[in-house]
Amino acid sequence: MKFRMWNGCDRGLCAKGVGRQDRQLNTYDWLADVPGNAESTDLVEVQFKNTRKGYYHNVNNLDLKKGDIVAVEANPGHDIGVVTLTGRLVKLQIKKANLKSQDDIKRIYRIATEILIRRILTNARRLRAVNTAP
Repeated sequence: MKFRMWNGCDRGLCAKGVGRQDRQLNTYDWLADVPGNAESTDLVEVQFKNTRKGYYHNVNNLDLKKGDIVAVEANPGHDIGVVTLTGRLVKLQIKKANLKSQDDIKRIYRIATEILIRRILTNARRLRAVNTAP
């Protein structure tokens, strides 16, 4: 029996939950193939610089997918991170992380623009150059 992977989920096995496993804190989305999973909750898991994760409300109903770069609410200002999980599985992750209050969950502002992504990359290069200088 031969299986073929398709980009869409309408013709066979789906690869939505599978992504590059290059992040330290990555979570496999085993509910990605379930119809209506993403619409079931507005909660999203976002990872920052491979060091920490946060949970956020998608109050603007943005069409977010795993790997999208987003600007989120922070104290003070905003922070930039990568979406690592959407849908029902985020609720389970929040329960696992022991977040007591829904007030602790901040919101997502927007998907990062091309200008913002370029600025982040140049700042990262500068930081790497400073850290590697003798």
